Amino acid sequence: MTSTTDLDVQPTTQSGFSGFLQRLSGYYSQFLETDFKTTREPKRKYAEKQGQMRVGIQLSSYPRLQEKLISKLSAITPSPLKIKHGQYSASLPNTIQQGINAAIRSVSTEDLHNQLDAIQADCLKAQSKKIDDFESFSESLENAVHASVKNTIVDGVISIIKPVLEKQSGSSAALESLDSFSDEITALLLQDTAEPLLEGLGQLIFDKQIGALSDVFNEIANEGQLRLKLTAYFKDFVAKDAFVELRELLSTQQITENSQIYLNVGEVVASKSRFPLYYIPLDIDFEAEELSLAPTAAIYANKKALDFLLGQLNKNHQVISTNPLAERIFHKSPEESHFDVIFSSFHKVLAALHVEGDVDIKTSGKTQAERYGIKVSNAMTLTLFDKSDESIVNDYEQLMIGLDEADPLVTAFRSMIEAFLTDNPISVEHIIDKEWDETNTPDRLVFQSPLPLAAEQRKVLASLRNPDTKFVIVEGPPGTGKSHTITAIAFELILKGQNILILSDKKEALDVVEAKLNDVIGKVRGADIDYVNPILRLGKTDSNFSNIIKRASIDKLKASVQQFKANERRFNSQYSELESSLKENVTSTVSAVESISFDEIEAFHNEEATLFEKYPELDDIDEGSNAQLSLIAQMLDLVSHDRERLAAVSSDKQAGLNYLSLIPALRALSETTVQLLKQHPQLDVSQASELGNLVVATTSARNFLFGYLFAGGTLREIANRVEVITGRYHPKPQEQIGVYRSLAQVPRELQDLLTQHALDATLTSEFAKFARLGPLSDHEATLVRTFLSTEFSEDVRNLLPTDVKGLLGTDPHTSAMLSEVRMLATKREALKTKFDAIPTFDYLKEKTQFEQMNTLKLVNQIDERVTNFATQYKADAKTLQQIIRAKAKFPLDKFDVLRQAFPCMIAGLRDFAEFIPLKSDLFDLVIIDEASQVSIAQAMPAILRAKQVLVLGDRRQFGNVKTANASKKINEGYFQQVMTTFKEEVSYGDISQETRAKNFNIRHSVMDFFELANNFTIQLKKHFRGYPEMISFSSKYVYPEGLQALKIRGKPIDDVLEFVQVADLARLETKKNVSEQEADLIFDRLESLLELEEPPSVAIITPFRDQVSYLQARANNRSDHEELIKKLKLAIFTFDTCQGEERDVIFYSLVANRHADSLNYIFPRELKISEDEIDGNLKFQRLNVGFSRGKEKLVFVHSKPIDEYSGSIKRVLQHYRDVLDSAKAMPGQGDVDQNSPMEAEVLEWLKATSFVTRNSGNIEIIPQFELGNYLKALNPTYNHPAYKVDFLIRLSTEESVHQAVIEYDGFEFHFDDRGRVDAGNWQFYLTANDVERECVLESFGYKMLRINRFNVGRDPVETLDQRLSAMFEEFSQSSADHQMVSTLKDQTKGLVSGELKTCVKCGHALPVASFRDPSLKSGFGRNCHTCKQEAARTSTMRPKRRRRRRW
Repeated sequence: MTSTTDLDVQPTTQSGFSGFLQRLSGYYSQFLETDFKTTREPKRKYAEKQGQMRVGIQLSSYPRLQEKLISKLSAITPSPLKIKHGQYSASLPNTIQQGINAAIRSVSTEDLHNQLDAIQADCLKAQSKKIDDFESFSESLENAVHASVKNTIVDGVISIIKPVLEKQSGSSAALESLDSFSDEITALLLQDTAEPLLEGLGQLIFDKQIGALSDVFNEIANEGQLRLKLTAYFKDFVAKDAFVELRELLSTQQITENSQIYLNVGEVVASKSRFPLYYIPLDIDFEAEELSLAPTAAIYANKKALDFLLGQLNKNHQVISTNPLAERIFHKSPEESHFDVIFSSFHKVLAALHVEGDVDIKTSGKTQAERYGIKVSNAMTLTLFDKSDESIVNDYEQLMIGLDEADPLVTAFRSMIEAFLTDNPISVEHIIDKEWDETNTPDRLVFQSPLPLAAEQRKVLASLRNPDTKFVIVEGPPGTGKSHTITAIAFELILKGQNILILSDKKEALDVVEAKLNDVIGKVRGADIDYVNPILRLGKTDSNFSNIIKRASIDKLKASVQQFKANERRFNSQYSELESSLKENVTSTVSAVESISFDEIEAFHNEEATLFEKYPELDDIDEGSNAQLSLIAQMLDLVSHDRERLAAVSSDKQAGLNYLSLIPALRALSETTVQLLKQHPQLDVSQASELGNLVVATTSARNFLFGYLFAGGTLREIANRVEVITGRYHPKPQEQIGVYRSLAQVPRELQDLLTQHALDATLTSEFAKFARLGPLSDHEATLVRTFLSTEFSEDVRNLLPTDVKGLLGTDPHTSAMLSEVRMLATKREALKTKFDAIPTFDYLKEKTQFEQMNTLKLVNQIDERVTNFATQYKADAKTLQQIIRAKAKFPLDKFDVLRQAFPCMIAGLRDFAEFIPLKSDLFDLVIIDEASQVSIAQAMPAILRAKQVLVLGDRRQFGNVKTANASKKINEGYFQQVMTTFKEEVSYGDISQETRAKNFNIRHSVMDFFELANNFTIQLKKHFRGYPEMISFSSKYVYPEGLQALKIRGKPIDDVLEFVQVADLARLETKKNVSEQEADLIFDRLESLLELEEPPSVAIITPFRDQVSYLQARANNRSDHEELIKKLKLAIFTFDTCQGEERDVIFYSLVANRHADSLNYIFPRELKISEDEIDGNLKFQRLNVGFSRGKEKLVFVHSKPIDEYSGSIKRVLQHYRDVLDSAKAMPGQGDVDQNSPMEAEVLEWLKATSFVTRNSGNIEIIPQFELGNYLKALNPTYNHPAYKVDFLIRLSTEESVHQAVIEYDGFEFHFDDRGRVDAGNWQFYLTANDVERECVLESFGYKMLRINRFNVGRDPVETLDQRLSAMFEEFSQSSADHQMVSTLKDQTKGLVSGELKTCVKCGHALPVASFRDPSLKSGFGRNCHTCKQEAARTSTMRPKRRRRRRW
C-alpha cells in the first residue's frame, strides 16, 4: 500500500461535510491531472514512441518547419500551415549509424539474466505465501522487470551512443532527446512480453506452474530480439521526414481514443523527464497528399507539471515559490497572437523556477535557462496526448476554493452527495410498467414523436416525465439504438420548451447523435435549401454556431417560421385529423381481429371433419373444388324449393342464360300482362297480334237487328282460329272480345321491353314463357348464373350432378350430403365476412406522415427560438461567437440567453466545462452517452449542472480506460485519504454510509455510481444494427436474456458470414504480430468493393496494434488511399479501439498462424468472465465489442484452420461457423417444406401472379421465413403458431429494397395436429398485442400480408396479385411527404429564392406578381392584390359620415 506521505496531499481547509467535499474534489482533480501513474509525475510529458507507435515529433530536427510554426504563432489570424512529403527533412551522416550499430552489437544480457533470475526467485517465494492483492504484486513485478532492462541494457547502449553524437555536428537534436528516452526505449523492448508476463505470473500464483514465467524471462533476455528492436528504434535518428512522422502520428491517433495532437511551446527538463510548458491543440487535415496544421484559439498551461517541479524545488533545495499560473486554460482573443497570450505568464514561470539565463521562445535556435537541475528551453514539439481534462479540473478547483456553505452550488453538491449516502431513491419502475400495461393499443402505436420507438424507449421517456425521477440508467448493448433513444428524448424536451445537454467522451458517439438529429429535421426541410440546423455543437473543431447565426441562415429559418405561422391553424386541424384517423384505424383493426375467435374457427373445422367422415366420397374431391361443391349444394337447395321454375328455365344451359338476361325486363312487365300470360299458358305470342283482327271480325259479324243470330258459321271460324293462337276454344268468341283485345297487345309490350333493355327481339316467345314463371331474386339469379357458367372439375362431375336436370333427380343421400355442405358453406361465408372486415389501412404511410407533422412542430420550435435570439440579441450573439471561437467560458447571464436560443446542446465530456458555467440546475436534462467508459470523477461536474441525469452505456463493453490504467496502489492511497476524512468528519462510524461512500472511488463508472441512486433503470433489447446471425455470439454468450434482432435477413447467409483462409498455411511471417498475407487478401477484397456502384462502409478489426500499424501504413501508401477513405469510409481498429463504431462490412484479421499465436494473451482462455485469469473481464469484453460492429457482413480472415485455434477465440469462430452451416442447411430459395401441405401451393400462387412476373429479376421469394423469431423479438412471450406458413418477398428497386412478409394461416391443419396447439395460440385468432407487434414491425419497414382460406378468395392468384401490387405501391408512397409538409417546403423555398412574397395582411405566401403596383416607387406593395381589392371594396361599402359644420 502506498503511504500517504508519498502522495501529493492537498490539506483540507474546511471541516465537517465541507471538508469531505473538498477532499473528494481534490481526489478527483488529482486523478484527472496525473492518471495515478506509478511514476507520480504529471502525465503531460514528452515522448516520441509508445512501443512502435509514434506519439511525438521533435521540431528541433526541422528548423525550417519550426520557424514556420513560430511565424504562425506570432500572427493575429494565422492561416493553416501546409506540409508535403520531402518538404521538411533531416539526416545524420553514416558514421552516426555505424556508431549506433556498434553500440547495439555490444549488448550483453548476462547481467539482465542474473537480475531476472533474482526476480524469479522472489516470485517463487511469494508463491508459497498467500497474496491478497495480485494486482499490486503484478504491478511490482512489472516495475522490477522494467528497471532491470533499463539498467542493464538501455542505459548501457545510451552511454555508448551519447559520445558518438557529441562528436558529430548537427546531431544536437538527437542528442538532447536521448537521455529522456530511456523509459520509452525500455517500454518498447518489453512491449511484446507485457501480456505474457502477467499470464506467466498468474500461472505461477494460481496454478503453481513456473514454466510460462521462465519462458517469458528468457524471451525478455533474448539478445537477438533486443538488438532488432533497438536497431528499429534508432533508425529514426539517422533520416527523418516531417510529413512521414506526422502521418505516423495521425495513424497512432486513429487507434488511440480521446487523443489530440498538440503543439508544445517551451519545455522544462528535470530528472530526464521533459514537460511542455504550454500546449496548443492542432486541427490537422489530410487531403491530396498534403497535411494542413492550424492552431486553435485555446492554449493550455501545464500547471500540474509546474506544481510538481515547485514541490521538488522545495523538497530538494528548500526553495519556496508560488505557482504563477492561476489558470490552466488561456484563450486567444481576436486581437492577440498565441505568443501574446503565452508571454503574459512565461517570464513569471521562469522566475518561479529560479532558473538562470534567458529563453526566447520566438526563435528556432536553442535558448535555455538552468538551475537546481531544472532546464527551461524554447524547445517546440508535437505530441499526441489524451484530450485535456483541464476544464473539469478547473471545476473541482472552483469547488475546493469556494466551499461557502451559502453558495447554491455547494448546497446542490452537498444535497446530491448526502442523498446518495443516506437515502433510498424513489423507484418509478412499477409506475412506468403499470402505465404502459394500461396504455391501450392505439395510444401505444400512435404517439407524439418524430421517430418510431420501441416499448423500452417509450418507457425511458415516460420515466423522465415523472416528477420523482432524478437519475435514469439505460443499459444499451451493441446496436440497440442508444443514439436513436437520445434523439427521441432531445426532441421531446425541445417540444416541451426544456433544455438538454448531450455529453460523451467519444467524439464518434456525438457525431452519430448529431447526424441523427439533423437527419430527422432534414426530412421536413426543403432539399433545395441548404439549412444549418440550430443544434449547437460545442468544442468541435468546426463549431456550427457561426454558421447558424449568419444572416443567410437566419433568413432561411425565419422564412420557415413565417410559413408555419401562416399555416398554423390548418396545420393544427390536419394534425388532429391525422392523429384521430390513425387511432381510429388501429381501433377498428383491433376490434375486427378480436371479433374472430378460434372457438368459431374450430367449430367450423370440426363440422368439416365430421362431414368428410360421414361422407367419405367427398375425399375424392380436390380441396380446390370446395367452392364448386358449395355451389352445387346451394343450387340444390334452390332447386328443391323451386323445382317447377328451375326445371323450366334451366332445361338447357342456353335457356337458363336467356332467362337470366330477361330478368330486368320481367320485372318491368305489367302485372295485367303477367296474369294474362298465366291464364293463357298456350298463347302463341308470335300470332297473338292477329287477335286484334279477329276482334274486328267478330264485331263485324254482328247484325244491327239480329245480333249474332245468323253469324254462327263466322263465329265458329273465329273460335277455331283463336284456339290455334291461344290454345283455348271458346264457342262464343263475342263474349271474349275484351280478353282477345288485351292479348293482342301482349307481343307489342314484350317487344317494347326487349328494346328498352337492349335484348334480342327473337327472345319474345321465351320472354312470354318466362313471364308466367316470374323473375328470380338477385341472389337466386346470381347463384343460377354462377352455376350455369361454372366449368365443373372432373372429380366433381364424377360425383355429383352438375346441371339442373341432374339436381332434380338427386337421390336422398346426395341431397342430405349437399344440404350439410350448404350449411357449412354458410358458416364459412360468415367467417370470410369477418376476415374481410379487417381494415387494410397503410399504417406505415400514415405513421410516417404523423412523425413528419411532429417534426414540423419541433422544427418550428427550434427555428423560432434561434431566430428570436439572432434578431433580439444581436450584440450577445456576436459576443458569444467570439467566446466560442476562443473556447472560453460563457458569462452566466449570456449563457442564459444562449440556453433559450439553443434548447439542445452537444459537447464532448472534456470540452463542455470550457464553455458552460459551473452552476446547479442549468439544464433540465443532461445525458451522458457511453457512460460505462466515464469515471465518476469525470461525470460529477456535469451532474451538478443538471436537474435530471440520464446515463446510457453497457457495462458488458469496455469500461473507463483512464481508471483501468491507473495504479491501484496510488489510487488506494489517495482514496484512503478521502475515506479517512469521511469517517472523521461525516459518518462517525455509520457502516452503511461508509459502504456507500466507497462508490466515490474513481474506479467506478458513473453507471456504477448511479446503481444506488437511480429512480429508473432499463435495458434496451432490440438490436437494429446487424442480422440475427451476426449478433448471435453476443446474444448467446454475453447477454443471457438475449438480444432481439429486428433486422430481417433477406439475402443468402454467405452474404452475411464468410470465412476466408489464406492460401499459404506454412508461411512464416517476418514481423511479430503482423500478417502480410492476410493484409494482401483484405486489400484485394477492398479493391473489388471499390468497383461497386454503391460501395459499403468497411472496417478492419484485428487483435494486434502491430497489425493495425502495418495495415494503416499499407493503406496510406496506396494510390487509392483517398478512395478507400471516402468511398468505403475505411477505418482500422484493434478490438480495444472499435467500441462505438459500426460499418457495413467488417474484416477480421486474426493474424495468428501455425508458427505463432498470441491470441490467448488478448482473449480469455475460456468463453466466460474468469476471476482467476489476468484481465479476464477485459478480455471477455473484447470479444463482445469486437464481434458486434457489423451491419451487413462479417468476414473472418484466418491463417490456419479454425479447429487449430485454442481458447475462447476458437469457440467464437466455431460458433459463427456453426451458424453459417446451420443456415445453409435450411431450405434455400425455391425449396419448400414437404411436410407443409400448403407451402408449395402458396408458393405456386405467388409465382403465378403478374406482379411477380412483372418484377422478374428484381424479386426474391424466400420460403420458410422465420417470422416468429422477429415477432418474438418485439415480445419475448410471443409464441408463433406452428401451423403458419411464412414467406419473405424482397423487391429491389432503383431507389431501395422493400421487404414484405406473406403469412398463410393454415387453420385447416391447426386443429388436426393437437401437438401444435398450445396456450399461446388456442383461444384467439389475433389480439390487440398481435396488431401492435405487426404495426411496430411495419414501422421498422416490413409490410405484412395475412392470407388464409377465408380471405384468399375463389381465385387466390388474382387476390394475391392485387394485394401484392397494392402493398408494394404503399412502400413507394410511404416516404411521400404529408400535404402540409410539401406545402411548407414549397412556400419556404419560394420565399428564400424570391419567387414568393408574404402578404402583410393575410399572411399568405404568393407569387411576387401578386404584389405588383406600378403606382409605387418600388413597383411592389406590401399587400397582395386580393387584400387590396377587399380593402377597396370594404371602403366603398362603408357609409360616408356627414361632415358637421362648425357654425
